[in-house]
Amino acid sequence: MKASWSNGASTADLDGDGDLDYVVNTIDDYAFVYQNESEKTPDNHYIQFVCSGQEKNPLGVGTSVMIYTDSSKQYQYLNPTQGIFSSVQHLLHFGLGSHTTIDSVIVRWPDGMSQKLTNVSANQRITLKHGDASELKRDDAPKQTMFRNNFLASGLKFRHTENYNVDFETTFLLPWSLSDLGPLMATADVNKDGWTDVYVGNSFNKPGGLYTQQADGTFKLISREAWDIDSVYEDHGAHFLMPIWMVTWTCW
Repeated sequence: MKASWSNGASTADLDGDGDLDYVVNTIDDYAFVYQNESEKTPDNHYIQFVCSGQEKNPLGVGTSVMIYTDSSKQYQYLNPTQGIFSSVQHLLHFGLGSHTTIDSVIVRWPDGMSQKLTNVSANQRITLKHGDASELKRDDAPKQTMFRNNFLASGLKFRHTENYNVDFETTFLLPWSLSDLGPLMATADVNKDGWTDVYVGNSFNKPGGLYTQQADGTFKLISREAWDIDSVYEDHGAHFLMPIWMVTWTCW
């Protein structure tokens, strides 16, 4: 590879031989295209999936695939967008090593539908069709959960209120909106009582809050007036600085 100024890369099976080739974008120069020749390596196999989804999601973005071979399993989630303006091929590619058959393939579509394939031969590209899926069966779901919702009794009476912005009006190719990702949090033992305390940020003109944990596991909002004054700033992150002799928090 020659010296260059590269600022992006993408993968795709350009020649359809079962391995992923590499395209590197360069500034003021031709793109680099690297052919993957791993198909020449003996006893290596693969399986690929492309998705044929519904009308408003024809490429099936958000579909997940789990494959099982012997005692091993692999998982991929179709999320081709990489960064703001980049994308990889809408393809789920699995390397199988020496396996020539996949015991089972579990497909879950973004709307909750699912399908199962069994005894799938390696070295092929399969088109998964949403029309072949059915409702996801949850008969094997655990009857007991390991966690209990204790929000109402916790005392964390915080509500995040987001400002309305349409990011796509200014940055058209954003994969998702960046201005409504929700509140940012940080935890630390602020008052040195052995219990973890929580700071929760908020959006512009909405107060955040510092909640100290009590001995019974509940939380109490402290310094309410300070957060009301600070609400003219939008919190984009939170971090506690914990010197031995003082406690401060920073928001940016």
